[in-house]
Amino acid sequence: MKVEIKNLLESEREREVITDPEKIKYLLEKYLSNKSLRIQNTFPAVEVLPIETKNDTLKLRIPINFQEAEKLNLYTDIIKHIEIETEVIKRITIEIVNVRVTKIHIAKINRIEKRVKTITDGSVFITNFKISKNKIEKNPMAYSISNKVIFKEFERELSKEHPKGGIKEINAADLSFETKIIKKYKKGILIQDIGNKNHIPVRDDIMRVEDSLRNEFIKIIETYKSQSIKSVLVRPFFYETQEKNLLPMGYIFLKSQETDYTLENYNDLNELCENIINRIKDANMATINIQQRVVNIGNGGLLAEIEDVELQNYLRNRKDFTFDVVFRLQQPLRFYGNIKHIRQKDDNKILVGIKFAGTVQSEAGSPATVNKRFQENLNHLIRHSN
Repeated sequence: MKVEIKNLLESEREREVITDPEKIKYLLEKYLSNKSLRIQNTFPAVEVLPIETKNDTLKLRIPINFQEAEKLNLYTDIIKHIEIETEVIKRITIEIVNVRVTKIHIAKINRIEKRVKTITDGSVFITNFKISKNKIEKNPMAYSISNKVIFKEFERELSKEHPKGGIKEINAADLSFETKIIKKYKKGILIQDIGNKNHIPVRDDIMRVEDSLRNEFIKIIETYKSQSIKSVLVRPFFYETQEKNLLPMGYIFLKSQETDYTLENYNDLNELCENIINRIKDANMATINIQQRVVNIGNGGLLAEIEDVELQNYLRNRKDFTFDVVFRLQQPLRFYGNIKHIRQKDDNKILVGIKFAGTVQSEAGSPATVNKRFQENLNHLIRHSN
């Protein structure tokens, strides 16, 4: 049974776009004549066969029961992925149609991986999904309460060495000078001796008096002095978004009337900051332990059919997640994956194209071992399929 599907998400490919009729004619005659093509957004993919080319037109043999639209978008894989945009000119018979090719898209990267094209026997599935429940962003209303609990937990750890230290969340309501510096410049503050401006280290991630907020910085130093504070350390911690932007989540602050805080003290907080961010990620993580079908799989990734509604909702709004690939009777292999495209089927399931972005340490072994076992299982599957 053919199922109609529609695109919900499509990552941009690097590709060359051909619109010149002479170039289209050359490509059709040299590479696409008598080459089986597939119609986009059909599942399983509907195959059509070019039986004649003339200039920029194709005569296609299509299934008798297929209802073509005004436009047909076709694709194939030779050495590279090729997409062909066409306009239907005329349906000549019940199984023959004439189309004019308007554009040809050719991927710039070769598709050299071997792939098991259709898996129908359940010999491979994915499971044990770990995915963010909420997108971490600038106004963290969905997870702010959780963060406050996490910060209190780590404050207790901090107090063992720094009894008067604290951890503060950065949010829209916080208008403090420290927050303003961190938000605008993504920098911390370290003043070893308030009475000596030369006691501010020269380092890219630490604010200096000479920077843009000079006047405000001088004012806050005077405020510190009025409180008899001798030394100040403000160490921010950041969440790296999927777009590789640094989002400030909070900061550790130490203020002393006696101690001179140094770069060593600043660097000693690196591990604590990393642990805080990892706890924020963990608290925001959903684990869904169900099996979902793998439609096809190769070295670079896989296509999965997702039936679970909760998982569908998370995947529609995320770019990456971790999951296990399970070959029949084999140990689960853990992967980190990027979502490349999502397509909605008319039976309420979605098809998700997943690119393998890395292997993850798991019960199956180290990342290198996971990759080795995956290749062995994939090669076995390829030998007995296609």
